[in-house]
Amino acid sequence: MNDDEIPHLDWRLNNEWYSWGGYVVYTELGLIVKGYCCCNGCRHCPYEPKHSGYNEIREEISEALEKQQKD
Repeated sequence: MNDDEIPHLDWRLNNEWYSWGGYVVYTELGLIVKGYCCCNGCRHCPYEPKHSGYNEIREEISEALEKQQKD
């Protein structure tokens, strides 16, 4: 993966982080593993509403994780 490419959602749901522009970027999975919304404006915030401090996982992320577990 090129260091400037943002990985596709399917990849991000199997990996907790990636390098982008010299920075470590946490994926949706990495932020779910963290266990809470930090309200820091994370690029891949999985919580609803984004960056709000609430810890409800967004519906599309939940559905993708459930589908992945079935496969």
